[in-house]
Amino acid sequence: MYAHRLLVIGLAAAAQLCSADTYHKSPCNAVHWTHVLEGKILVEGRDAKPVDVESLFVYEHDLPPNHRIIHTFDDEVADRRPDRLTIYVDRENIFLNAFCIGSRGRKNEAPSSSARGPAAAALRKKQKMEPEAMEDGDGSVPSPMHISTPTGPANADGGAASAPRVLTDADPIAVNIAVDIDGAPAHLQQGLRQIVEGHNVAYFVRPGGAVAAGAYVWRVQFARSDDVAAGTFDVRSAAGGGQQPPLVTVRYSRTIDAFRALGQVLTAARAAELTGDQALRAPEFTISEQAQFETLALMIDCSRNGVLGVKNVYAMLRNMALMGYTMLQLYTEDTYRVAGEPFFGYLRGGYSQDELRAIDDYAFALGVEVVACIQTLGHLGQMLQWPRYAGLRDTNEVILSRLPETYAFLEKLIATASAPLRSRRIHIGMDEAYGVGEGRFRTLFGAQEGTAIFVEHLGRVHEICRRHGLRPMIWSDMLFCLAAKNNALYAYYDQTNNPAEALRKVEGIPPDMDLVFWDYYHTLPEIYARKIQQHRELGCESP
Repeated sequence: MYAHRLLVIGLAAAAQLCSADTYHKSPCNAVHWTHVLEGKILVEGRDAKPVDVESLFVYEHDLPPNHRIIHTFDDEVADRRPDRLTIYVDRENIFLNAFCIGSRGRKNEAPSSSARGPAAAALRKKQKMEPEAMEDGDGSVPSPMHISTPTGPANADGGAASAPRVLTDADPIAVNIAVDIDGAPAHLQQGLRQIVEGHNVAYFVRPGGAVAAGAYVWRVQFARSDDVAAGTFDVRSAAGGGQQPPLVTVRYSRTIDAFRALGQVLTAARAAELTGDQALRAPEFTISEQAQFETLALMIDCSRNGVLGVKNVYAMLRNMALMGYTMLQLYTEDTYRVAGEPFFGYLRGGYSQDELRAIDDYAFALGVEVVACIQTLGHLGQMLQWPRYAGLRDTNEVILSRLPETYAFLEKLIATASAPLRSRRIHIGMDEAYGVGEGRFRTLFGAQEGTAIFVEHLGRVHEICRRHGLRPMIWSDMLFCLAAKNNALYAYYDQTNNPAEALRKVEGIPPDMDLVFWDYYHTLPEIYARKIQQHRELGCESP
């Protein structure tokens, strides 16, 4: 990369938020500098900034004189100087965060709303948290959730009700939730049983179990309704008749929406405990919600150190269902067992076919789709380290493409990973395959353009997936890095780098290949909007 230490950020963005005269004189203002440095790289030295991606960088000497840079992998800690601007960067010197204690105990102020330029406009937009595309006619932003509760009871003298009490872990559970499992629609019963019997939340009354002494009881029933759109649910409480406890009814369409609604009932129970006995004895509330995404997925990295045990996967799935997650991906590089491949899962507890099948069954009852998530190009160093696979090695981390033996081996992996799962989707990885075509590939086939090598390999793996009835998805970063001829993250995050032109020179990606964009750093919505648009220009309408 560079011979000297990298540290980065771009002056163009900074100039839009403050003039040259005030650039060095700005007080410690973490909000201001967070927006100036968003998505940037800090560079030390006056002759290091690459001209072709100048907008990504700023020199360290352009920061306030009182700044301090800390790498996240260092043992350094921030000091307590009130005027110190502390900036955190990662291993590649990409900006992560900024903060300062604040001068004389005052809170940091955001940049003036009179600042000019697109970066300043983006900052004002973020401060208001009002995306223009979602504004109602009155300028307000519609909420995806609506919760309606009655006003708390007034005091006897007509004054306002007292403030809610504060609960501690020592307080007993005030509400027991009795779920009508046997009366629920058949497709919900197993999932409800898994949550009620296995969840670590003490609110649920287990079948045949006793109600906690002194606790109130809420009954919960479920009704599937064609009148409720997918992604929405409706929860209503009603007083019980006679000696019956109050009844909470959940109306829903999708299975996962029913479990998300149950999670909101838990929230309402907690809120009632904070409010007082009347809210516990006779709860009055309605909850409605509209999902903002068709798919909400969680990927768990099972390729670092030990593998997450099956029982812990079950616990994770119960939590996911109560939060409305629709998909689980267990990221496994070499941590699943493959017939005839003893080094897959070797000494690391790789998942067996029976374990993956059991996880899939458990998730299915909760309305969660389990998708295989493996690697078929890079991130295969744990496998390629063994002499058994030396013939399949391009570099230490990247498998050798174009070799017939490679695709026979990859077909074995794809078939094994997908066989125990209901889903016909599969994540085949291909991220951070730095150096693809630069190792044994070059020795065997000669020097060739990186994007062409990648796309050829992608097409052959896609054909394997098609034969097995699978729709694949990949991480998209290498399309950007190879197009920029740069094996570094800032080529991926560079907002001006669009690989569409490079792909037009080769065959292109298969039309039914889904692209997945990953980003560890950015918080501004405009950055994501641009990246989504770039993915659409690559032919992926829903990245």
